[in-house]
Amino acid sequence: MPWEPSPPDGSQSYAVAIANFKGDGDHQMSIDVGDRLEIVESNGDWYRGRKRKGEGRLAIFPANYVALKPCTLIKAEQMDDVVLTAEDPVFDEISSSLRLWNGVLQRLYSGLKMDVFNRVKTIMADLMLMRRQILAGTLSHEQVLELRRQAAGRIDKGNRLLGLEMVLRAPGGEVVDTTAHCAAELHDRYLELAERARLKAASVTAQGAAALKAGLADGQVHHLLFEMKNFVCMVGEPADLYFSLYCNSTGNFVSEEYLVRLTRAGMPVDVKRLGNLRTLFADLSTLDLTDELFLVCKVIRVGKMNYGDTSKKASTNFRRPFGCATMDISAVLRQLDAGGAMGDEREFHIPIFGCKDDYFHDIHVSILNQTEQNTYKPVEKAKGLYVTFKVLHGDVAELRQEHPLVFKDLPTTRKIGFPDVILPGDVRNDLYVTLLCADFAKGKKSSEKNVEVMMCIVTSDGKTIPNCISLGSGGENLVEEFQSCIIYHSNSPRWNETLRLNVPIGQFERAHLKFYFRHCSSAESKDKEEKTFAFSFIPLMESNGTTIVDATHPLSVYKYERRLDNPDLYLKCTDWRFSKLVENGPVVRESKPAAIAAADRESSSRKSEKGGRRIDKLLERLRHDTEGTSGSGSSSNDKFKPDVPAKGAGRRLSVDPSAALRTGGGSGSGSGGGGGDGGPLQRSPKEYFVIRTTLCSTKLTQKESLLGLLKWRSHQGDLESTLKRLTFVEGEEIVKFLQDIFDALFAILDGDTDKYARLVFDALVFIICTISDKKYSHFRQVLDLYITRHFSGAMAHQHLIKCLRTQLDRAARREPGSGKEVRAAMKALEYLFKFIVQSRLLAQRQAASAKSAEEQQAEENAFKAEVLDVFQAFNNLMKATASGDLIGTQLTALQHFPSIFGDLKQLFSYQYLSLIALKFIESVQYDATKPKLTQHKMQFLETLVAGPLFGQEETRLHILPVLLRHMQLHLGNADELQSSCGVIAGILRTLHNNITEREKWMLTSLLWPLLKAYRMDRAAGHVAVCLVGVLDAMDAAQYEKYLSVFTDAAHLTSFLGDVLRVLHALVLRSPFPREWTVLHALVMSIVSKAVLLLCPALLDAEFSAERWESFFTLAVDFVTSPHLQLELATDAQRRRMLGAHGDLRTRVGFFLKEMWDNLSDFQIHFVPGLAGPLLKVTMVPERALQRAVIPCVFDMLAAEWGARGNFGATEAAVFDQLDGFVNAGRGDARYKELFASIVGARCAAAEPALAAAGAGFVASVERIVSSLLELRALAASAEYRDHYAEEMTKHMAFIKSIHRTDMYIKYTHQLESLHYESGNFVEAAYALLRHAELLGWGDAEVAATLDGKYAAQTEASRKERIYSRVIENLDKGKSWETAIDLCKELAQLYELRLFDYTKLSATLQKQANYFSSIATVPRYFSEYFRVGYYGKGFPEGLRNKEFIYRGFELERIANFCERIQGMHAGAQMLKTNTPPGDDVLLSDAQWIQVVKVDPTPAPPPKFREGGAAGAVVPEAILQYYRSNEVDEFSFSRPFRKGKKTGNEFADLWTAKTFLLTKERLPGALRRSEVAERRVEEISPIENALGAMRDKNKELTGMIRQFSGPGGGAGGNVNPLTMALNGIIDAAVNGGTEMYQKAFMAKAYVETYPEHAPWVEELKAALREQTEIVEGGLALHKRVVPEAMLPLQNKMEEFFVVLKEKNLRSNFDDL
Repeated sequence: MPWEPSPPDGSQSYAVAIANFKGDGDHQMSIDVGDRLEIVESNGDWYRGRKRKGEGRLAIFPANYVALKPCTLIKAEQMDDVVLTAEDPVFDEISSSLRLWNGVLQRLYSGLKMDVFNRVKTIMADLMLMRRQILAGTLSHEQVLELRRQAAGRIDKGNRLLGLEMVLRAPGGEVVDTTAHCAAELHDRYLELAERARLKAASVTAQGAAALKAGLADGQVHHLLFEMKNFVCMVGEPADLYFSLYCNSTGNFVSEEYLVRLTRAGMPVDVKRLGNLRTLFADLSTLDLTDELFLVCKVIRVGKMNYGDTSKKASTNFRRPFGCATMDISAVLRQLDAGGAMGDEREFHIPIFGCKDDYFHDIHVSILNQTEQNTYKPVEKAKGLYVTFKVLHGDVAELRQEHPLVFKDLPTTRKIGFPDVILPGDVRNDLYVTLLCADFAKGKKSSEKNVEVMMCIVTSDGKTIPNCISLGSGGENLVEEFQSCIIYHSNSPRWNETLRLNVPIGQFERAHLKFYFRHCSSAESKDKEEKTFAFSFIPLMESNGTTIVDATHPLSVYKYERRLDNPDLYLKCTDWRFSKLVENGPVVRESKPAAIAAADRESSSRKSEKGGRRIDKLLERLRHDTEGTSGSGSSSNDKFKPDVPAKGAGRRLSVDPSAALRTGGGSGSGSGGGGGDGGPLQRSPKEYFVIRTTLCSTKLTQKESLLGLLKWRSHQGDLESTLKRLTFVEGEEIVKFLQDIFDALFAILDGDTDKYARLVFDALVFIICTISDKKYSHFRQVLDLYITRHFSGAMAHQHLIKCLRTQLDRAARREPGSGKEVRAAMKALEYLFKFIVQSRLLAQRQAASAKSAEEQQAEENAFKAEVLDVFQAFNNLMKATASGDLIGTQLTALQHFPSIFGDLKQLFSYQYLSLIALKFIESVQYDATKPKLTQHKMQFLETLVAGPLFGQEETRLHILPVLLRHMQLHLGNADELQSSCGVIAGILRTLHNNITEREKWMLTSLLWPLLKAYRMDRAAGHVAVCLVGVLDAMDAAQYEKYLSVFTDAAHLTSFLGDVLRVLHALVLRSPFPREWTVLHALVMSIVSKAVLLLCPALLDAEFSAERWESFFTLAVDFVTSPHLQLELATDAQRRRMLGAHGDLRTRVGFFLKEMWDNLSDFQIHFVPGLAGPLLKVTMVPERALQRAVIPCVFDMLAAEWGARGNFGATEAAVFDQLDGFVNAGRGDARYKELFASIVGARCAAAEPALAAAGAGFVASVERIVSSLLELRALAASAEYRDHYAEEMTKHMAFIKSIHRTDMYIKYTHQLESLHYESGNFVEAAYALLRHAELLGWGDAEVAATLDGKYAAQTEASRKERIYSRVIENLDKGKSWETAIDLCKELAQLYELRLFDYTKLSATLQKQANYFSSIATVPRYFSEYFRVGYYGKGFPEGLRNKEFIYRGFELERIANFCERIQGMHAGAQMLKTNTPPGDDVLLSDAQWIQVVKVDPTPAPPPKFREGGAAGAVVPEAILQYYRSNEVDEFSFSRPFRKGKKTGNEFADLWTAKTFLLTKERLPGALRRSEVAERRVEEISPIENALGAMRDKNKELTGMIRQFSGPGGGAGGNVNPLTMALNGIIDAAVNGGTEMYQKAFMAKAYVETYPEHAPWVEELKAALREQTEIVEGGLALHKRVVPEAMLPLQNKMEEFFVVLKEKNLRSNFDDL
């Protein structure tokens, strides 16, 4: 089938590999799963195309190994084409992110950044899971939307961790279309995104919490989704688990309780809730997030009185304490998800603790604060609770709608009290009652009571209100009666149990709480006989009509009798509050009640913690009510008796202890007795019962003043006092009755204006300010609705205007107290004018039907005059000299004045309002010494710009010139830059896409001030945004008109220079973070437009090399800016850039070429300075741009040739810059070819001399680029580190040949650093010596080099410094012989030329130390290895070549092979050292062969004569020269030749290979390539003779060593012992005899007569060995320890046999 091109619609142009394919040959492409492929053509079963990342060659691959992805391709010549896939954008973004992160992940792992690595890896796994879940198609629409949001959040989190792009998103997670936004809008969005990211990353520390609290000041509501996963505890009885939130810093419970009821088996009582034991702790505030918030779970068992009681007759329905679990959840709540997305679920384990009954009421405090640890302990056999949390944010109703599955059957556990944000529709009527404690007399019982409290709600007619007591959220938990927990054997029980009461509003007024007390017995029969012994009650409403106050209420305890259990009787008692009688005489004190005595005993041993032990404190306060009575000697029998005053007593004083206990106000108190009022009821004077109440109601009030206002018609006598006291009412009470309050106030205002107008005005201001608080911000909608639909005060505007003007006038006159009043009025100004406008509209409607036109017009004129008077009063206020209290007033006026225009537009035209606004602006006095006033003025202007007045074109024409004039003034002050830019940014946002030609020209007035401002503070992103915004608003006509203003060429040149400098600063040092890619792209687009429209004016202005250089620098830095390199960008970034702006590089690059061509004869002014910048542009990987700009390089060559007859300066600049650019990652092989072809063609067409020189220049460029590309490729791979060093030396040789000394020196030091970092100190020294070789010992000056590492100095000084570094490296590498040679050279310099004896002394001392080290310090010289690299898998520089490597110290062949294998993980090791065949040499794989080789050095000349008088050279000296300064190496390989004789020595033939290297080792490289090899065959007798000589030489050296100083007695003689024993033992057991049989027999000499000389030499070697061993034994006997003398004797016996064999005169008989 013929090949057909891919269709242009993109349906078959893009594919992804779904399986791995191994290509066969160069025409087939190997692909891996996930590779993205561009398809060029197809023929059915095969595609031809290229990989989108990597090599660009075309090849074929099978069609069934890839999956087609429909897309649209945006073609690009050089970089990858932009793919617009048809996939879901979220999928596309996930895929792009995973591909991008995968490469980064590898770098993180190799860089050992494991923390970031693991976090990003987890995010990637989450994204892949989310993608699979969405693609599965099994999720609901809501779940898919949620997953999309979560995926977007994960992508952004990963980008933040890796420092990548910050993506602007919509609330649903979609990427925002940024093409319709101006620079100011993008800047604002990025700032918001950065702030959210900062808050999200804030740690849970004090500073992090403070930052979080500041960031949540907007009043956002937070919720905690809680689930109990498991309760692992053997209670053995039914159990109730009460979960609540507790604030440890305040000691209060934050939420009501969530109840989970479990059966005896631990299962939920309601089987429908199995696996769904969840609740939502709702409405948590910002303060809750930053406080010490804990989860508290109290476990109450429901069963027998005594735990573990086995009696069958025991009662089983008692509520008894069991245990408590607590957990700090502050850290969980602080882990917020921005934007209200679902948070991460985390599971936690919480242990359970138990305690005695007496401590159960506050066991959570002890556990939290870890105090009184003896009072609680872990519950046995209880593993604890397992719970999970999720953090949610926002309105609950919206969350339910967004996540219906999460909120299905989810109960809400509300906060005790109102949240930070109160919604208008949030109706609550909850009364929380906490049973605190009680104190009962012992009575006739021998033991203390087991008191149970039964609570119910009873109406005044005695009926119990059903199902209005909530035991806790989480199901059907509403009951008619509540039974408390029983504290065992305690007459002073403390419970601390909280209930929520839901009393209907209609029954609240006549309802009261009633508490019955009864003693419970363990036995069921006794328990049935127990009766209620007392009761207490408390009305829910006070006598004045207000609800019972939030307070702690001590209640009196009455004796219970069934016949008296009638509300008609006990409600008449006024002593239901526990109180005492204090007589006018001495107080008779009795003993303390039991509860107080117990509290005293506890307080002596238990420390009260913050927020805890409140009941103990309560008991302490109650002591004053119970320690004294009116009589003494009362007995337990008369505990219930009427309290009557004693005879002759004076006046009675009623004392209400609750007044000292409650936290809020209240009214009414008991009379202190029940004699007259209580009738037959008997109240105990000592017993009491304490509760605490908290009201959370939107229908009821506890404020008498508020109630007086609502019923003002019946309390007109107190109206003035009521209005004054209204300002002390809390906001919660105000918002409950908002409409009723306003109706009452305006009704009062209409009734008696003169008397109450100011008070009503103050009340209105107070209420409006209250609603302006963020906590009640949602009630602004309620107020707006009231004004538009319910407000009916048609004449109210007259009174409001009059009062407002009066306050403004008083403030302008600085009357005492006026400042505070007018500031409050300013805060309420918006709604005051809403009332004024609505009142005027109502008046107009009434007048339309009741008055004539003339009367209406007169009223209208009067109203306008009144309004103008008010605004004139504002102006007068602002004109007044700001000082003291007046400054605050002016600041407040500036802050709130703009808010009135939105409503005034209903009465006045926009033009009229704009005049008002302008007069107000002009009235504000500018004073640089009052920065706050200026700051608020700017905020006012910013608000004005964002408001409706500036949005209208007809009014904008009046306002804009004034604003611009003020901005020009303020831009000159550095302290006012940011605020001024805020106003300008607002102007630009408003004018974006809606600007007229006139407004464009007006904006140009800001250009020059902004240019100066940016130079003043270049780091200010706000100034940059405004500047580019103004430039963006100007079109070609505006630029032309602006430039035409400059009639003088010099002024134009100066202006262009300033503009170019600022634009260059924007490009080169952007004030925006690197991650703000979209904003960067927009700024670069605007800069490119400015360059194209402004810079042609350079052709008309005076020629200025400085200005033109500024232009070229700007253009070059623009084209090469990192923000515009599309080939380095992600797919998403490239798509956005090309779609919105195109490739800006080509646009400016072509313009650069055009301007360069226009220079003509002036080009020589920029030679060679512009060579580097232009070369940098040519290396931008965009072919069209390269073709356009590369000819500029030839232009520079030609210009310099024409002016100077050569182009040496340009050539040098090009070579130097090429080195830097290619090493930085620019350029490739195709660039090299393109450069050579274009410049080569231009040179060929030039005059002959230039053509010849140009050809050499092009050839050198090709050579340099090829070498640098090779180095760049090798530098990125650790496996070719040695090859990289070798290629570097080749490159150094070339650049040395073309006399590029600076480059040569740079690479010399790079090579030295490379070796030094690897620990190759000797190689580092030899590398640095190459720099020293370039220098002499003269006094010629050499320039500074290596970026200041070497300052300008003489040759001798620099060489001296280099030698010092070389000697230091040689010392570290223990190559002291070479270091000594250098020291000698330095010593000669110091002694004979510099006469610096101080340095001479130091050098000689160092030299002496090196001599000493050679003689005394043991050295282990490196072994050498031959390594062969075979196969096509290796780079060309290594392929089928052999190298000699110098191993590390003490590195053996096994370690070396492991190291080489680790460097080339994909290579295989050859098992033999035979030369490889073609199957290895021509294979596509990698093969390595390693053989240990021996150096074959020639002895140094100074040792060849053996020294004076035949002196023996010490072994320590010779060892160095055996392993160093060598270039010949050898290794042997045994092989078989001839027939096998049976004697292994006679059959031992070896092939000895000699290898000659290109460089001596050690040198500047760790290895050297094999240049020559030869192979010699070694006969068996030669092998034997060589082995014998080597052994003799070794033993001789060892004997010499142990004969010297320090080697004798007392030293370690084991090496000598082993050597002697090895020779003697081997000889005795046949070693020497095998030599004699093989080579010393007559038959051998007859067979091989040519070997006769070797036989004689072997005999001599045997005799020599015998003599050496004999001397060695004598030495060994002298130095051997006494314990080894038996071994000495044994060796002497064996030696006798050895000597006899070796010294036979006739070996032929053997």
